[in-house]
Amino acid sequence: MAIRKIKRSKKFSVPNVIGTKADASNAMRVGKNQINDANDFAQSVGCGRPYGADGKPVMDRNTKKRLMHEINLRRVDHGQARYVNHDGGYGDET
Repeated sequence: MAIRKIKRSKKFSVPNVIGTKADASNAMRVGKNQINDANDFAQSVGCGRPYGADGKPVMDRNTKKRLMHEINLRRVDHGQARYVNHDGGYGDET
């Protein structure tokens, strides 16, 4: 059986690049006195220390989704309402 080479267009390499752009989230911002606690929690779940001096986290879409998922797991365990990331986009927690 002969091996066929598949010609790939440049379109198919695009999904490998999507999600690497980091942006600041307005919906997930915290107050100035909560930045250290938020960074400690984010680091404990493997998301690094994304919160800056202004309280807005700067991270990519995948990290935002992981952090929101972990926050919501802990809130549901304590009987509290879930957070929703209102920055929009495909795959957000709703």
